Formats: sequence, C-alpha cells, structure tokens
Amino acid sequence: MAGPNDGQTVRSGALATCILGLLLRAVFGQAPVVPVQAEFLKPVLLHKLAPGATVLAKVTAEWSGPGCVLQAGAVLEARVEPSQPNKNARSTLALSFVSAQCGSELQPFPLVLVAAAAPPVDRKAVPDVEINSPRLRPHPVGELKGPSEPIFQISSQHLEFTGVVHHFPFTPNLRPGDILGIRGLKLDVDTGPNRSSVFSSARADLSLKAFTQILLNPPSVAFVPAAAATPASVAGAAGVPRPGRSGQPAPAPANTLETCRPPACLVDRPVPDADLDSRAPASIALGSLGYGRRSRRLLADFDQDTALAWLGPDQVLFAFNSHPLIRRGAESPDTARVVRAVLLNIASHAVLQTTDWTIHDSDRFLWQLDANRVLVHAGHELRVYGSGLELERTIPLGGALRFLRTSPSGDSIVFGTLRERHSPRLHAHLRDALGAEPEEDVEITMLDKDFRIVASGIAGSGLAPPTLLNEGQVSLRPQPEGDYRMAIERWESTSATLARFKSLCAPQVSSISPDLLFLVSCVTNVGAPEYRVLPADGTLMLRGQPGTGQVGIEGAGNPRRFVVKFVTLLGADHQGLPFSASDLKFAEIRIYRAEDGKRLGAVRVNDPPTSYGGFALSADGSQMAVLSGSQIKIFTLPDE
Repeated sequence: MAGPNDGQTVRSGALATCILGLLLRAVFGQAPVVPVQAEFLKPVLLHKLAPGATVLAKVTAEWSGPGCVLQAGAVLEARVEPSQPNKNARSTLALSFVSAQCGSELQPFPLVLVAAAAPPVDRKAVPDVEINSPRLRPHPVGELKGPSEPIFQISSQHLEFTGVVHHFPFTPNLRPGDILGIRGLKLDVDTGPNRSSVFSSARADLSLKAFTQILLNPPSVAFVPAAAATPASVAGAAGVPRPGRSGQPAPAPANTLETCRPPACLVDRPVPDADLDSRAPASIALGSLGYGRRSRRLLADFDQDTALAWLGPDQVLFAFNSHPLIRRGAESPDTARVVRAVLLNIASHAVLQTTDWTIHDSDRFLWQLDANRVLVHAGHELRVYGSGLELERTIPLGGALRFLRTSPSGDSIVFGTLRERHSPRLHAHLRDALGAEPEEDVEITMLDKDFRIVASGIAGSGLAPPTLLNEGQVSLRPQPEGDYRMAIERWESTSATLARFKSLCAPQVSSISPDLLFLVSCVTNVGAPEYRVLPADGTLMLRGQPGTGQVGIEGAGNPRRFVVKFVTLLGADHQGLPFSASDLKFAEIRIYRAEDGKRLGAVRVNDPPTSYGGFALSADGSQMAVLSGSQIKIFTLPDE
C-alpha cells in the first residue's frame, strides 16, 4: 500500500525488479533482492586505467542481500579487466566488481554491473562544490520512513535528518544494459572476462564522470529470467525514486532577489569618509597579555585564531592563539593549538579572569549564545561559560567536531561529529586511491536552549552544515544553469521556498541575530561577490557589493542591529592571492538597523587581524568591540 510520501518517492521493490525485466529472487524461495544503487567516487578515465587497476564506487542506498548488508556510503571495488575494441567501438572498458564493504572492511563479494546513468543534476550545477546540507524535517508520529532515513521522536513529532541523497533514476522500461543520459555510451552486461560488464564508446577515450550512477546485482540472482510478477508484499523494500514524467521542460524560475525596490529594500552604497564615526573609541592594550599580530605569515584565507565576545554589558572576552611550543603526537595533531582566553573590564581595562583552551583543529572555537554566555569548543567537549568566565556546563563529544551552528536566538544548537566509516586499513586505501580524505559519517545532534538532546542522526561528511533560523532550518538547493532555491523547513511541519537566485560561485548563507539571513553569492554577469540580507520571510532587505580590494565579507547581529564587515587590501592586485597581515589596510564595519536595514553609521580600524570575526556587538547594541593591531577598540554606536 502506498505511503504518505509516494508523491515524491516510490518505495517499492516491485519497481526496482520489474523494470529490469528480471525476477531478482534469491534461490530456494528467499525474499526478492533489489539492485544495489551506487555511484563512482571519481572520474573513470580509460587512458589512466590498465588491466588490473581498481575503480571505486559508493553505495547510495542501504541494501541487504545474500551474504552482505551494505550501508549507505559503503565502498564497492571493481577491477579493470582486459578488453578489446571492436569494429563498432573505438574504446572499451570492462569492469568486474569484486569486493564490497559489508562491514568495516572490504571483503570478496562479486556484483554485476547492469545499468548506468548520468550524474545527478545538482552535481553538474556547481562542479567540484557540494553545498547540500542535512535537513531536519518533522513528521507525524507513526509515519514510516525508509531504512536510510533515520527518524527521531520529539514530543508528538518525528525529526528527521536527511541530505539530498542520490538514487538511480529508474524508468518504467529500464532493461539490463541501459544507459540513461550519457550519449554515445553502450553497456554489455556479463560479456567480458570474469563476468565483467563492458562499456564501449565510439570515442577514442572513454570516460565516465564522478558520481555517475550505477546499478548492480549479485551474480546468483542477476540473470534469472522473470517468470511472474514480483509479489506485492515486497512493496516498500527498495526506496527508489519515482520515474520522471515526460512533458515540456519547466520554465526557468524567477529570480526573486534580482531587484531591490525601496523602501522595502535598500541598496548599500560605499561609505564616504564624511559618514565615518569621528568619535575616538576607547582602547584596551593587549601587548602585556602576550598577543601580537603575526605580520609575515602567508594565508590563503582568513583564519580562526582570534575571537571576541561580550559577557555582560561591561565585560569583553578576548581569545587568541598563544602559539606556545606543542609536543605533537596522536593527541596533538598538526592543527593543535593553545588558545588563551582573557576576560577584560572595559571601563578599568583590568584582567578579570584568564584560562587556556587546548583545541585540536583550526576551525572556529567560540560562539555567542546570549548576552551573558558563550559556547566554546575545547579538547573533546563543548563548554558553556557565563559571566566572570565561570564554567557552567560541559558537553562531551563522541568524535572530532565537524561543524556547529546556532539559531539567532541561541535556543537551538546543531553540531556534527565525525564517525569513522572505515577500518584504518580501508581508510588509508581510499585516501591513496582518491588523493583526498574519504567521506565519513557525521553524527548530527540537536540541542534545545537547556542543552537537552532533542534529535540525532547520521549524514555524510560531504554535506554542508545546516543554517538555522528561529523558525526552522534554511537550505540552499542547486538547480540547473546556476540557479539556486533557498528553502525553509519550519519546526511546525511546514516548508516553503524563501527565494530563488542565480550565482556564478557556490553561495554561502548564514543566520544572524535577531532573525536574519546573510547571503554571499556572485553576480552572474561578471562573477563579482555580492551580499544580501533577508528576514525570515525571504524578502530582500539589503543588497550591496564590496568595493575593489575588499575581502573577508561577514555579518553579525543582535536584537537591535546588524553589521557587515569588510577588510580592504593595500592593493587590488592582491585580491585572490595569498596574503599576510601586512597586506591588510583596514577593516570597515557598517552598522544597520535590524528592523529595516537602514544604515546607521560605519567605523574603520587599521591593522585588522587575519582572522574572521575580530569584532563583537554588545547585547543592547550600544557598543562594539573591534580588534585593531594590538588593541581592542570599544566604539559607542550611533543612536537610531
């Protein structure tokens, strides 16, 4: 019987078996076996493959068959067999799949390649960039989900973490040997050595793109002719997509962020010198704390070596990499650092408290939760600090922190920790074969404002971190031809499209207080960066472009105001090249009214840090701390 999501997904083993014209039934009356869905992990290029070489693929949907259970993400290994071009093909490639990751290791488990299809559209929209993010989707209690879509009960609903998963694009008349969406390619099933399937092409250099979708079957069940229809009792076993419907292509979606119409939307103009805040800020010297700019170190991007936050109306927390000597080892990787946190009174400049944090990665380590608390990633845990830098709570982590995001109100926290999917030996094998670290599992955990776990689940490490608003989760969905759709999955079980836009680069979206989205993308005609601010309903509030030589665009906010920061390079010819602290001319921070985006003023400081952040708004919006050289400058912000 059809489930509640059959408008989006056909969860039927009958489709997967009947469309291949095969009765994929194990011997001796066992349950039907559906095909294995997988994708190639990297481009398959004939001119780089000799007989005996290996080709790797990844399972995209959980599969269970005789002698093996394959989790989504499990690795398949194929061997290149000798093959000879024929008169109808200039190049051929024979692949026999010989091993599968039925547990933590690869083990002999033969599979036969029976069909292939072009990579999914979203993979072609932005080559070499993956911006899909896991989603939290509420579902009524009692609704059944497939085995690859974990569900979690919270109150009277389920929360489901998913990603944009890839599945083979099944069609009703699919047959063994079919190739979908790849012109000029042919597949002959079980015609090569060792029961290999043979790709052939009229082109001299046969190639298959990364993420090409494939279907495979165990040899014991792959070639039994269909004698009867698959029983209806297997419905729900496969979880494969509904076949696409033929018809006219859908019209191109409208770009809802193309036009900025005052007074609802304001165009952000460059700041003239006359509009800069002329009041002298207070300054707190940092030299005695052991902090200093490292002016000669070359960077490809801004780092996360400094952070500023407020712990109450008159206390500023400054944290910086103190660069002590660290003994490297298993517990101290190359990215390990010691961050010194110093709590300062802004009136007296007195040091109120200090502490050191050992941090094992080079990523962001501090987040402002509310007016009086911060969240810190140190060691193998998360720590909550309150006024006076008092430790209030620790949250142990089960693995290396992959990401952490908070809602603008601080009431929701989502973080992901890495879980090794492979044995050490298989991990090393994949790293050598792929030339990069292999994808791992990420355990995603969601906390409420009282730090109670309300949901958890597993996703792939290739997914981008989620973006949280107070109302729900926002995601970017790549569309064909450089189009993007920004959608929200609200906590109360509804979803909506917030905006549609174009970008020449992979866009980045983050949330800022009080409940705004900060979007950075690339103008389509020239590829220059552009920033936009949207409230939770997706309307355009503010739109602007950085000036020549301005880099490091980022936004932040509080209940009353938000700010946009740029860093200006000494020369425009440095843009896009490695830089050092001495190449940074000044930082410009623009202040806006949160309710309508009206610009209230701007400040500039010389000698900005080479780190993201380096500034923090007080909770009431009246002050802003900015790092400048070896000083913290405290600005009194203009009235509205």
